[in-house]
Amino acid sequence: MDLSKAHNKGAMPGSAGSIAVSIRLLRDQARRRLLRRKIFTRLPAGEPQGPSDVVECLPAKYEPAQIDRVVACGFSSTISQEIEKLEATNYREVPLAACRLGRSMIVGGQILTDESRYYLGPQSPLEAMREAPKSYDRACVYNSALGLRYFGHWLHDDCSVREAVAGREPCISLRRPKWPDADVYETAFGHVQDQPEHAVVESLTVYADRAFSRAKAENVRALRRKLRERIAPRKKGQIVFLRRGPSAVARHIVEEEQLIKHLDRAGIRIVDPERGTTETIEELLDAALVISVEGSQAAHAVYCAADRGSMLILQPPDRFYNPGVEWCRMAGLSYGTVIGEAAEGGFRIHSDEVLSMVGRLTQGRAAPVHS
Repeated sequence: MDLSKAHNKGAMPGSAGSIAVSIRLLRDQARRRLLRRKIFTRLPAGEPQGPSDVVECLPAKYEPAQIDRVVACGFSSTISQEIEKLEATNYREVPLAACRLGRSMIVGGQILTDESRYYLGPQSPLEAMREAPKSYDRACVYNSALGLRYFGHWLHDDCSVREAVAGREPCISLRRPKWPDADVYETAFGHVQDQPEHAVVESLTVYADRAFSRAKAENVRALRRKLRERIAPRKKGQIVFLRRGPSAVARHIVEEEQLIKHLDRAGIRIVDPERGTTETIEELLDAALVISVEGSQAAHAVYCAADRGSMLILQPPDRFYNPGVEWCRMAGLSYGTVIGEAAEGGFRIHSDEVLSMVGRLTQGRAAPVHS
């Protein structure tokens, strides 16, 4: 299908171009359901925007004996892959990449070109077609498929890309989920852009960066500074346990209240994220150490922990997974993990193991004031 027919500026739903695109979408949908054919194309690798060198980093801290508790890993990972991440002393940079798609149409969570159809998010393209398209001569999209599904990937990957491409060309965003914390971060970062459901772009670039590099570390540091310019910490240098809120997918710690009492007695600040995003960030900002259960709420630590601070993740034994270690090593933070024991109704975390790891992570590490 020739997208040029659908790229008449100001084209309204019901126009010939709009009808042609709708027919294409319905035809693809039928092929997928009836013939089980693939209708989406993987985004091209893109043009690298920086070097790819080997960068040294600090290994994470964990207790090897606790590995025997693991019964499964998250997201199809393996125990050996997770251990390799924890013990790594260097990593290979993968720079930001620019995928030049040219003439394109955004419909819901998808991007159409004359030859291909790219999936980024779950938003319905047919529903998006009901809106009149916005028109752009050129623009860039910084969203990733994972960033339109998971808050942590949006906050880490997509926001970093948005910072990297600021000023290069007009930015637009596909419609992201309405996470309760996202608006506060976007405001603090100064990331204001259109979020069209339906748009036609004469020259579209999709930027992709789900890996790690020194340039990405600079973007993260810039966002950390912006966050502190908008929100002030309540108390610097404290150790904080960020609870997983009731609105999140359950990671049930058996006898969690007993664990909380022991941590509280040890002087660790307990923070409930349901109190509100700004209040949560105020409590976490410039903390020497942020402790949390594995999950998206731990993403706050990368932006909130003090310079040269630490993150400690409490792991359910049935989804051992350490995405935070790669972010921490890139951002200059220490990373540690404690693996729980399987128990009826969830998993058990031993407070003495947590406090031991707290000591290892904070020993010899300053809890510095952010400059």
